[in-house]
Amino acid sequence: MITVDQKEIIRREYFLNRKSMREIAKELHHGRATIRKAIYDAGIPTYTRSAPAPKRSIGPFVEVIQQWLQEDKRRPAKQRHTAKRIYARLQAEYGYQGSDRTVRREVNRLRGKIPESHVPQTYQPADGGTFDFGEAHVLLGGRETKVHLGYLRLDYSSKYLVVALPTERQEALFECHLRGFIHLGGVPRRIRYDNLSPAVHTILIGKVIEEPATLVSCMLPFRSQE
Repeated sequence: MITVDQKEIIRREYFLNRKSMREIAKELHHGRATIRKAIYDAGIPTYTRSAPAPKRSIGPFVEVIQQWLQEDKRRPAKQRHTAKRIYARLQAEYGYQGSDRTVRREVNRLRGKIPESHVPQTYQPADGGTFDFGEAHVLLGGRETKVHLGYLRLDYSSKYLVVALPTERQEALFECHLRGFIHLGGVPRRIRYDNLSPAVHTILIGKVIEEPATLVSCMLPFRSQE
């Protein structure tokens, strides 16, 4: 396929400079069929696919990436997904077989389209919740001190509790959960963690993990409907 500029050169050489198709083909290194088509077709060159465009490997995973990026808007900057992290999660959790370059390109595209407003979602009572850690700087004893914020939120009611803690170690995780279950009045059936190491004992297959026995035991007294 020739460009618009190349087509104009061919037509100028033929109509203005009165050169033959053979001469133009020899000078411009195009086949005579290409020269003939450029001369008799004054329209803009167009390309027609000989076969349908292949489906994008990232297509089935776009909604997943959108959800992760949307959730990132409620997290501190340091805890948000990078394109590299999204690529790793797609491979580990969804068996994605495309390239990291494709994921980076899609993430960049979606980041320009994720709306600032909240995206409504539908949940059932007591169905699920989210836990994550954040950071903040507070005045403690007259000195600026970094604290870790444990954030526990229920999906259905949007009730939440934020607890300031000295660390993000396992004992801090348990403390926030216990306070959260008392404050919220129960334990949801599922709680989502973004690869939070204190909340994971063993990674099994895919998205299946084994929680620490101590974390499971601290939930048992609070098992009730939201």
